[in-house]
Amino acid sequence: MVLSLRTAPDGVEDSTDRIEPETGDYIPDFAAREVLITELDQIRRSRIPVRYFTPIAMAILMIAPLEILQDLLQSCKEAPDVFFDGVMVRLNTDGLAAIQSYRTITPYNIWVDNPTPCILTGRSTSVGTLRLFPRTRNGQQEIHCLQSILEAFWGEKAASWIATFTDPDFVESPRNHIPLHCTFHDLFRDARLAFKPLRSADPREMRLQLHWLKPSPFPFFNSSVYDNPIQYAGLNAENIKTWGDRLAGEEEFKTGHVFTIRAENPADLPDWDMLELQWDLLRVAAIAGAKRSGMDGRMNWYDWNKENDGDDEDVEPFQLDQEQWISGDEDS
Repeated sequence: MVLSLRTAPDGVEDSTDRIEPETGDYIPDFAAREVLITELDQIRRSRIPVRYFTPIAMAILMIAPLEILQDLLQSCKEAPDVFFDGVMVRLNTDGLAAIQSYRTITPYNIWVDNPTPCILTGRSTSVGTLRLFPRTRNGQQEIHCLQSILEAFWGEKAASWIATFTDPDFVESPRNHIPLHCTFHDLFRDARLAFKPLRSADPREMRLQLHWLKPSPFPFFNSSVYDNPIQYAGLNAENIKTWGDRLAGEEEFKTGHVFTIRAENPADLPDWDMLELQWDLLRVAAIAGAKRSGMDGRMNWYDWNKENDGDDEDVEPFQLDQEQWISGDEDS
């Protein structure tokens, strides 16, 4: 099913496509989040003398709403026996299963000329229809893990998201689909780009701001635990301000590029809740290591030799009871 959408054609003088330089930091409120992780680790050290932060846990703490995380930290300080273990189990265990199942979305095997053009290029060749919220492979188990993470770390906003993606009719509805050229479809699937939804005064319009995401030093969705995951990820006060624009030199769009989608019927526009969800969860996935080991040279941004420098003192294995590895062989 495709959407009855139309975008301004390339090269049109009054095109609504444009660059908006105010894109915000790659990780918002980084200094406060760094302090929060340090304080959680201090609580951990008084209870558990082993490393306890996985890449997924750190990534969620980098993106989830800060005020909710600070409330959770306060609860952990006041009653660590009650709150700390539950918070960390959700971060490490449910977090891995939830982000894996959300991020592992697969494209159509055959790309076609689509009557609805790609929302980015405006062209109709080699276009597939992307699901904002993917089909789940293990049904309620995956949904339960995702609900657990959202309810714990995204607060009241999560209720609306959950109500949307647990609606049995939603996943196949037009509101869960956007048409993308095969190249961007793959980049979206691999958490190389995400769309920030922007409000429009016109109810028949949806504005999406493209952001290129950075590759991560973490191996592909691993469940190792780290003493200092922020340091291992190379995050600091300077580089958290910049987005992953390296690929943009090979593509025609930059971080900050805004695309306006229009529909005669507002009900045909992509769902706002699911656009918000992909905006947050794809950033989590990118930070946590959503990359494929067999990427070709065109997308090989990271210096792979840095992962094999023999310095593994900061890492040790961590087996998750509910760990799942999901391979993609269906359409999205």
